[in-house]
Amino acid sequence: MKRLPIVAFFALVAIVFGTLFPYLPRVRNPNENTRTYATMAVVEEHTFRVDEEVKRYAWTNDLARVPQPDGSSHLFAVKAPGNTYLAIPVYWALRGLAPVLHLAAQPPTARSSPDERERWFTTTTFVLRFLTVQIPCFLFLVWLERWLRSTTRDVVLRIAAVAGAGLGTNYLAYSLMFVSHTLCGAAAFLAFGLTVRSWLEHAGPRYRSARTALAIGFCAGGAVMFEYHALPAAFVLAVFAACVHRRPLQLLALAAGGSVHVAGMMLYQWKSFGNPLTPGHKFVESAVFRAQHEKGLYGIELPHLGVLKQMAFSRAFGFFGTSPFMWVGLLSIPFGVFLGVQHRRGKVKLRVVIALVWLIVFAAFIPVSGNQNWHGGWSIGPRYWTVGPPFFAFAAVYALENIASRWPSLRPAARAVAAGMALASVVQTGLVSITYNTLPESITRPLAEATLPLLRDGYVPHHLAELVGFTGTRFFYFVAGCLLIAALIPLAVRAGDSTRVTVARGVSALAIAGLALVPAFSKPEPEEADEATGGVRFLVDTWDPLGRDAIRDKRAEVAADKKHAPCPRVELAHMERLVGMFSEAARDEAGLDASKCGGAMATVDAFLMKHAYLSGPGAPR
Repeated sequence: MKRLPIVAFFALVAIVFGTLFPYLPRVRNPNENTRTYATMAVVEEHTFRVDEEVKRYAWTNDLARVPQPDGSSHLFAVKAPGNTYLAIPVYWALRGLAPVLHLAAQPPTARSSPDERERWFTTTTFVLRFLTVQIPCFLFLVWLERWLRSTTRDVVLRIAAVAGAGLGTNYLAYSLMFVSHTLCGAAAFLAFGLTVRSWLEHAGPRYRSARTALAIGFCAGGAVMFEYHALPAAFVLAVFAACVHRRPLQLLALAAGGSVHVAGMMLYQWKSFGNPLTPGHKFVESAVFRAQHEKGLYGIELPHLGVLKQMAFSRAFGFFGTSPFMWVGLLSIPFGVFLGVQHRRGKVKLRVVIALVWLIVFAAFIPVSGNQNWHGGWSIGPRYWTVGPPFFAFAAVYALENIASRWPSLRPAARAVAAGMALASVVQTGLVSITYNTLPESITRPLAEATLPLLRDGYVPHHLAELVGFTGTRFFYFVAGCLLIAALIPLAVRAGDSTRVTVARGVSALAIAGLALVPAFSKPEPEEADEATGGVRFLVDTWDPLGRDAIRDKRAEVAADKKHAPCPRVELAHMERLVGMFSEAARDEAGLDASKCGGAMATVDAFLMKHAYLSGPGAPR
């Protein structure tokens, strides 16, 4: 019975990570497509140049145009090559197996039509996402829960922390995309976790394994291979690991593990940009981005306090502003760094560990604030702070367990805080992530302005059930239900509490979650330049799968109604208005008295319109 909540939780999480594929091909997502192009180029042309891929599948942003000695130029992905190296064997296998398995999509030839090429590119994107990002990121969460058992035996705290970090931050959004952000965070925390375990479990360096040092070096180097800006955090991790594994053979193994990625990075930069020590940011095609990267060190200048404030607290994309559970991690400063931990063994070491967490976090967070392109364009949460979630999850568990150990009567309260803040994070960011995993910068309240209107109108992403003919929206709502039930498990687990205490802390957790969600529905500030409705309308106009939405069904219902009942037309107008179809809503509602049409959906629509803060020509005032 003790394992049942954990098994149930990860079964639900597996459904979320393994069945959804948010994808809008018309967006031409440069964060993803450049990495896909590079993978294809290596396998098909045995080069890092993506010239042929751009011709075959269309131009995308985030490319570097590198001049050649003969006066020509070639295009290369400007991203770090971690995803490409990881995906090369997968794409090679896909190309070989597609004809054998008679897949609907086949590798394109010179005679392939544009539709056939697009079908192959979409299939490739899904396969690379699933095998190289979604599955590894899910497995990391399983490992994280097991690793946290050395910090606390409290299953409620552990599950809440994994839910808060893995389902309630942009960790989930970028786990559903062929990008490197979550892989970078997972690699960094693996290096940290393995080092901590080796330090705490073995009394001296002579008892620590060179194989563990090799793995730590590999993970720390992998974080940089996935994301250039992880270098400062990786440096701190490497110094920590070298202090723990300081015998000659261990240091050699540590260096060997990291050198694999150093060699891979230098090879990519040499072949692409002509210098093994030079990334391609100064060659980017965009004149604006190129000018930004000319400043400072490849676009990174001194940290900026105003940028730090936005990246931390913005309700549009801030680390704390979009993921309330992350606030709990701050408790580790008073109840970790200063008060230490309530255990007899390893007090000093554990205090050093939590101090190192903050050093790594600062190393990962602060330099990004000096980046000229610190926002990174379309995103969910702070795109360049994805190292943070697992470290804050550990910090939160550490702090809450310390509080509960010092004052046992506060354990139910600690559990309520963890469960409530995790639930709020999953609702606020998890639902956004599974609907569409990157949003225009004009959307400043993602849940209220984009996700809830889209879900109300039936705009849901591709899902696994389409492979067996279920093309409707119900399967998505089933997966969304799995997401929310997973977040509710910490509220329901008794974990030694009486029924009365379990109910009390569950109610308290719901109240905490409700309070934590209030900012998600707040009115945007004037300086936020909120233009959410235009961004949502753009998503609707480019939505894929095309035509799978409730507006289409409601229009068919209205057209088939020979009695011309007014309330279906009013509901249709409400649905259209929510996603920026103002002219269509005015047409469908013309001459009708909306006040005569009530009911549950009318109440829901009124709530959504009140908090969507509709803007643009024709928007209601």
